[in-house]
Amino acid sequence: MLIIVKYSVDESQLNEFFNNMEKLKDIRQRNGGYRWSLFKDLENPDLYTEHFLVENWQEHEPQHAGTSESEKAIHDATFSCLKDSDFSLISHMIYINLIYFNLKKKS
Repeated sequence: MLIIVKYSVDESQLNEFFNNMEKLKDIRQRNGGYRWSLFKDLENPDLYTEHFLVENWQEHEPQHAGTSESEKAIHDATFSCLKDSDFSLISHMIYINLIYFNLKKKS
């Protein structure tokens, strides 16, 4: 599964945001995430997009339910860097294996 989180960051908070993203990266990886990355949107310079992979929904779902107090504090600190503290868009995407799809279609 690919998890995508979009953040609209207040420019004056960029250093704090990047510091928090380093901590979030560690949290994501400790909780089973891998291939973590952060991108900046060239058309919208305030928009940053976090990507990471998890093996499946069963592995990711507990990440929604249980975070420690220290993890929650890092999430809250990250959200405090945003232009609109409520703005973060989260997408959950599953991998489509086209080879399997094409083989199944032929049978």
